[in-house]
Amino acid sequence: MQRLRNCAALLMAGAAVCSAPSLAEQASKADCSALVAGLGGISGNRELQDARSVDSEGWCRIDGALLRGRTDEVPNILASTVRMRGTALGGDLTALEVEITGLKLAPKIGDRVMDDRLRSFLRLQTADVTFSAVWNKEADLLVIRNFVLSLPGRNRLSLNAEIPGADMSAATALLGGRVTVLEVELVTDGRIARPVMQMAGDRLLPAGADPGDAVAAVRTRLAGVVEAMPVAVLDGEGKFALTALLAGLPQTTGTLRLTLRAEDGISAARLALNGLRQDPLAPQALAALFEGVALTADWQPGAAP
Repeated sequence: MQRLRNCAALLMAGAAVCSAPSLAEQASKADCSALVAGLGGISGNRELQDARSVDSEGWCRIDGALLRGRTDEVPNILASTVRMRGTALGGDLTALEVEITGLKLAPKIGDRVMDDRLRSFLRLQTADVTFSAVWNKEADLLVIRNFVLSLPGRNRLSLNAEIPGADMSAATALLGGRVTVLEVELVTDGRIARPVMQMAGDRLLPAGADPGDAVAAVRTRLAGVVEAMPVAVLDGEGKFALTALLAGLPQTTGTLRLTLRAEDGISAARLALNGLRQDPLAPQALAALFEGVALTADWQPGAAP
């Protein structure tokens, strides 16, 4: 009996050794060159220029970063400081932490497509960004945690997401992946909504429309979308919360929390297919788009923290 126990123990130990990943397969600390390459992919395949990365307290640090878009229509990204650290496996990034201060989108002089108002708006916006991301290569799953975009005033966007079919490349995440979990918190002090709504509203009205009418047109369109959402997707409580938010736009202040759960995920292909419908915002189209999706919404008005 003791001999059988010994044999069983040996077999179990051997199985554990065979199933455990070898040292060569374990992720190791990524060097600055790998992190810099990963940053280019995350930024939409922009090219990092005029920057020297240095190791600083376990982080790869870049001061005065310039991520240059490859065409005139793709804005450059400027940053006062970028700090990164992460792990890599087989040449692929598997984990990444990023802290960016003084982030700016800088439209190019040769860009003849961008609205001049948007160009002026971006010129005034400087942001800070932090996030962490982990890519499970075997499960083909990208998990983003604690993404925080801080804008001037008391404006902040925070989110967590799970995206099967995506890796550390932003292009892959948006085009090839599908979001199955999304948690969003938006804190606003009412300063940014008006110019954004005016620019969006101009696309809904004839040329030369009054800015106030443009804002009202966007508010009406969004309210129609909320009303058309199937109850199975967004219940009455969620609709009430979003309706209260819309009623106060563009001056409203407070905190909006949204969560999305989708077993099959929401992908770029699914959104594009809905966009081809004759009326993509009609109840039937929204029901098809959000089939199998559950949304919750909570709006807390008041001074932004």
